[in-house]
This record gives sequence, structure tokens and C-alpha cells, in this order.
Amino acid sequence: MARVYHIVDGDTMYVAVGETYPELYDVRVLGLSAPECIKKQVRVEDGVWMWVCSGDEEFYGLASLQGAVGLAAGQRVRISCDDSNGSPLPPGSWCKQDDFGRYLAYLQLEDGKDFATEMAWRGFGMSYTWFKSSKRAAICAAEYDAIDHDRGMWGAGTVAQVIAKMNEHTQYWYNTSHDRDCDKALGK
Repeated sequence: MARVYHIVDGDTMYVAVGETYPELYDVRVLGLSAPECIKKQVRVEDGVWMWVCSGDEEFYGLASLQGAVGLAAGQRVRISCDDSNGSPLPPGSWCKQDDFGRYLAYLQLEDGKDFATEMAWRGFGMSYTWFKSSKRAAICAAEYDAIDHDRGMWGAGTVAQVIAKMNEHTQYWYNTSHDRDCDKALGK
């Protein structure tokens, strides 16, 4: 088990692993893309300096952080991850890292819910199809449900209108592969 130590934005956080001398790991939540935000350094628990979202870089960036904080701040979580083919790894395996050195991992909350799926269901993020994911179908289904019910960012307009408020990178991957990859995962 680990504990959420500090939430940077809607899809990135530090988790503390261990009880007596916990080690901090920078985790990029696998399968989720949350809107980007402007970050600044702040002093957190134990006087450590860390980055935190301070405003919107993309539409709903700060709201996504607030959603993540409300959902997971301080919680005990179970960490799991996939191999490079998107298949679950055995418990205790080391997760792969992205280009920024963040561990790509899923976080199971104390109530048993998957963090990425819950964030997508609440409209605080979307299924990130850039990396393979064993939970893609669940995250995509949660996102589509949020869209259908105008939850979170999806209440601000059509999918096209919401995605148009994101940066070029997000618009590119969403418009070129998101729906295709989600539909494939959902068997459509």
C-alpha cells in the first residue's frame, strides 16, 4: 500500500511508499489525461518544495486538480501497472516510466474504485490513448458516460467545443486516435 502524498494536477501525483521511512514516487496516472494547468512550486508537507497547479493552461485544468484532490488527497492507494503491451503486471512489479521519469501506474482508492476511471466518470479527465492500457475500456466507458450526462468539463459544450479549448497536442491525439482507440476497446 502507498499513500497519496501530493497531487500536482489531475493526472500526476506523488505517492509515499513505506511506513517508517517512506519513499516518494512521481506517478503519472496510466490511462488518464487531465487538462493541463499552469504550475508553480509550493512548500508542502515536511517542508518539501513541489509543483502544483495554480491556474488553467487548458480549459478545466484547475478544476481537474481540485477533483483529484477531493477524490484522493491523503488516501491509501494500491498501485498497479501494465507492461509495454498493455497487459497487467504481477503485484510488486516495477512500473515503466515516461519520458519525464514519472512511473506510469494505476491507483486503486480505499473504496476499491480506480482513480483514472473515477476521474473520467466525473468529467475531470479523459481516456489517454497514447499509451496502451488494460483499463482502457473502463476509462473510455466512464468518459463517454460523463459526456452523455454533461458532467465536469463536458457540461461546457459539445465534445468538439471542449477539445477546441485544449492545447495543440491534446487536440491532435484526441482528434486523430482517441475515439478510434476507445471504440476498439469497447468493441464498437
